[in-house]
Amino acid sequence: MLEREIELLLDENAIRSVAVAGSPSTACTILINGGTVKSARHETRRFAKLDTVAAFLFKLGLNNFSLAGTWKTKPAFRRGQSLGRHR
Repeated sequence: MLEREIELLLDENAIRSVAVAGSPSTACTILINGGTVKSARHETRRFAKLDTVAAFLFKLGLNNFSLAGTWKTKPAFRRGQSLGRHR
């Protein structure tokens, strides 16, 4: 599914589901109504970072999407926690 096809679906309110498949260690793909987003060369469009996926979807006007696959977040650094380095 190309960008212009996604825009047509948005105009018709015909988008039922938006999911991001993949994991941080591999490339991510976007599934809209079960079909993958394609590049201008009609190849499956792959994204290296979830931030890039979100920016792409927000640019199109899609604010809600679900994550499919293995997504793990790193725990936040806490004050007083060791960085694991020795002086």
